[in-house]
Amino acid sequence: MNLKTIGVIGGFCLFIIGLWGCGKTNEVSSKQQSISNRMGGEPVVETHSIKKTTLAQERLEKIVSEQEKLLHDLENNPDNYSPNEKDRLLEGILRQYARYVEDNPKDVYAYILYGKFLRTVGEFDLANQMFMKADTLDSNIAVVKQQIGNYFAERGDHGLALSYFLSAIDCEPSQALYHFQLGDLLSNYKNAFIRSGFEQETLNQQMLNAFKEAARLSPNEWIYQMRLAETYYDMQSPDWEQALDSWRVLEAKAPTQKDREVIYLHEGRVLTQLGRLGDARRHLGKVYLPELEATRRELLEDIRKLEVQPENS
Repeated sequence: MNLKTIGVIGGFCLFIIGLWGCGKTNEVSSKQQSISNRMGGEPVVETHSIKKTTLAQERLEKIVSEQEKLLHDLENNPDNYSPNEKDRLLEGILRQYARYVEDNPKDVYAYILYGKFLRTVGEFDLANQMFMKADTLDSNIAVVKQQIGNYFAERGDHGLALSYFLSAIDCEPSQALYHFQLGDLLSNYKNAFIRSGFEQETLNQQMLNAFKEAARLSPNEWIYQMRLAETYYDMQSPDWEQALDSWRVLEAKAPTQKDREVIYLHEGRVLTQLGRLGDARRHLGKVYLPELEATRRELLEDIRKLEVQPENS
């Protein structure tokens, strides 16, 4: 079952028709380019991207500036604020956003910024309402699709989350984060998707492809490379040579000695699967940290059993 051609599965509609298209990917609007997804995937509109051409835009920029200053000070000088004072100041920003969108109901950027701030203060339901409003006003903004997908994923509605993540990728296929989140969704809700009608091997392959694309687009992102390498263990018929290549990429980039030794364990495990028992032993011989010793001994025992297996057959 191909992810792009699903209609209704297991009683829920994926709304592919309504959510999928963003037009041609090479026709992304200038609006799309002014939105980034830093800070853990939170949508951010760069302050300098809001042109000072109208009083409304100047007003919005002022709200953003006050918000950024307040959040920065709350993070760096928390003792300067009592709980009541903190709440009062945050509520002041929220009231400014609420008044602004009431006065400017078609300003898509305002809804995105308002949604981001609502998420920051833990108002997730209201934040999603703002992102939904932004999506209604402009259905070509990838980060809005992503944030709505996050909302549904966090609440266990994997079907709708899938639809919005796919739409985000369709809008902005070069964004590694969106592919990573798609793979993560398919991994976290694998059993639910299978119960809904997905074939397990097809699901696994889609998951692997998503992590591959994330790793390809952001080769220096450690977590993307790690998640790709780990995914081979989930496959019914893993390509162990590809798995080994993935772990070797990570070995070359390991930031600490512990990370490197953990990767030696994985390489030893994969080499064992490939039948290269001598190479597997050599990799395990490079593991010295006491906290990894139990795993190292288990893998060595697996090798020993395979080495004596022909004598017992």
